[in-house]
Amino acid sequence: MSSVDPVLREVAVARVQALNALDGDFPAAVRIVADDMGLSRSSLLRWARRRLDQGADGVPTRLLGADPIRTATLHLLRQYEVADGMSADEYSEAPQLHPMAEGKYMSSLAALQRTGVVKTDYSKGRLRQSVVRLERTAVPQRNGIAWGLGFSFREASANEPYVITTCIIVTGLLDAMEIADGEDRDRLAALAKGALTWLLDGARREPWNGIEVPTFSQSIPEVVFNVVAQWSYVLTRAQDIDVLPLSERNQTADHRGAATAVLEQFRPNVGWTYGELSTRLDLLHTCYIGNALLHTLPRRRDQVERALLVSTTQFLSPHGWFDRFDMLGAEDAIAQPRRWNARTHRFLDGAALFGFDRPARPWSVGELLLLAATSARSGATAQFWVRQLQPVATLAIGKYLETKQFRHSMHLAHGLAAVLEALRQDRKPNQS
Repeated sequence: MSSVDPVLREVAVARVQALNALDGDFPAAVRIVADDMGLSRSSLLRWARRRLDQGADGVPTRLLGADPIRTATLHLLRQYEVADGMSADEYSEAPQLHPMAEGKYMSSLAALQRTGVVKTDYSKGRLRQSVVRLERTAVPQRNGIAWGLGFSFREASANEPYVITTCIIVTGLLDAMEIADGEDRDRLAALAKGALTWLLDGARREPWNGIEVPTFSQSIPEVVFNVVAQWSYVLTRAQDIDVLPLSERNQTADHRGAATAVLEQFRPNVGWTYGELSTRLDLLHTCYIGNALLHTLPRRRDQVERALLVSTTQFLSPHGWFDRFDMLGAEDAIAQPRRWNARTHRFLDGAALFGFDRPARPWSVGELLLLAATSARSGATAQFWVRQLQPVATLAIGKYLETKQFRHSMHLAHGLAAVLEALRQDRKPNQS
């Protein structure tokens, strides 16, 4: 294994550490990773034993430190950079650029620089390349610019822009602006302002709970809770740092009111469905909602935190994190016996919860990590999330590190980078 790329070797060891932490079977972890990555089992065993902390019996302990998390995060970013952002997707087999992944890539770089994992020179050149890719994929609009998926989805064409995609990109641009300066920052700000103009003046709106809010897209005119929450978040954040474009409509956009309306859609003891007419709850979109509301509604943070604790733990079981489930009224569920066929179910406060049959997807785990890192810093539920940082990061590294779809892997990278930042801040009081 001496001829193996040192970075690849570090990634292999990090995966062994994670799998060992998950399952407690060190030999199996070595075998799985070696076979998956085409490495010598004996060489990987030797390297892993050198790097892992040893217990009293000589068996590596089930503890994952910061080093594997840093290694894994840099590995994910390196894969993205080598491919110049091009990958296939579960909805499109042809490799292409993914603007949503680009937004997460920018957020990951910013978090790593704040943490000290990478230096300014490292991130500066990569952010410039990121801007070029975003300029290539931007869809010009009558008011501003926006981004779509690059492939058709439901009723929408490949060129149709989406509010959620554009919001994730704006978040990445705003994150990158915090670590950039001079012309680089100006270029990032220009893209952000163009996108914010579209989010305020170009995206399709519909009245909802007395407020005009954006729909999923022009061709899919549905009010979706996570979309409204993320829209509210980026407008609030842009306003806070004074990059929000000024117009008459901007002055009347009630984005904090929209966030409050999303919070009020929380179903006690269960969580948020996808929209008012939907029965589906899923982990990714629950975390999108949570990460948005925590910033947008600081005066109601305690209420948001408690709702998030309830809603996210619905996806947690002794077998790990699930990706989705459906909610029906108990009587409706009884009247639909087909739903009982080999599917996990729960009854809770007059609701029947069905599904729990799909493990969490990589981007769901990534957004969960971001939520955990944010929530672990303070608040009534902080200790729960502190205890989730290591287990969920371990899951991400052990099970999902080799995902080849960049919309998934960049969510993971952002979540892992946020965990590194949270772990560093958690150590600060002990150093003083």
